[in-house]
Amino acid sequence: RGPPSAFFHAHYVGNERLNPNLYVDGKVCLSLLGTWSGPSWDPQRSTMLQVLVSLQGLVLVEEPYFNEPGHECDTGTEQGKQASALYNEHARILALRAA
Repeated sequence: RGPPSAFFHAHYVGNERLNPNLYVDGKVCLSLLGTWSGPSWDPQRSTMLQVLVSLQGLVLVEEPYFNEPGHECDTGTEQGKQASALYNEHARILALRAA
């Protein structure tokens, strides 16, 4: 069996994203789901609990800015802190517009 499917329901219009791992078209980027590089789904060992914990711990994080490839090198820098704060502010505004 292949990995489970996940779909992000975006209730807003446009190409902006609340999170680098969650796309407006519903795609959820997570290696366990086969939508990103890294450890993949193993039908003999992987579980739905593992997927849910991975979503919570790797995607739904306090500073999603650093999930974007190339931004992890800014972790701990003043530039990274400012960019992350702006990203979060933009995501809040986008979420409020969609509410």
